[in-house]
Amino acid sequence: MLSTTAIAQLDAYQDRVHALVNTARELIRQPPALAQPGIAKVRWHLLRVLREYQLFKHGEIFDPLIAANRTDLAVMARRLKTACIAAGEAYQSHTMRWTEQGALDNWEEYRRAVLAIVEQVDKHLAAERAAVVTLLSSVSRTRKQ
Repeated sequence: MLSTTAIAQLDAYQDRVHALVNTARELIRQPPALAQPGIAKVRWHLLRVLREYQLFKHGEIFDPLIAANRTDLAVMARRLKTACIAAGEAYQSHTMRWTEQGALDNWEEYRRAVLAIVEQVDKHLAAERAAVVTLLSSVSRTRKQ
C-alpha cells in the first residue's frame, strides 16, 4: 500500500472514531434516561470501529514494517503496535465493565468514566497519527508489493 494511501485511510478511520467520541460526549451530558440507550449503542459501535481500525493498522502498516529489513522502522512499528493493543484493551475493558455493571445504577461514575475514556482515545489517536506520519515519511510503500 502506498504510504499516502495508508495515511488517508488512517485519517478516515480516525474521523469515524472522532465522530463517535463526539457523539458520546454529547449524549453523556443528557439526563441518564435519555442518554443511556444512545450511549450504549455508541459504546458498542465505537468498539467495532476501533477494532476495524486496529486490524487495518496492524495489517497494512505495523506488521509489514515490522517484517521489513529496516530495524529502525521495525522498532518504531512494534512500539506503535504495542501502544495500539494497550489502547484497544483499555477501551474494551471500559465497554465490558459498564455492560456488566450497568450505567444507570452508577450514572455519575459512568459519566466520568466515559469522559475519561474518550479523552484517552483522543490523545492516543493524536499521538498515533503523528507517529505513523513520521514512520511512513521514510518509505513510499508499507510493503514491497
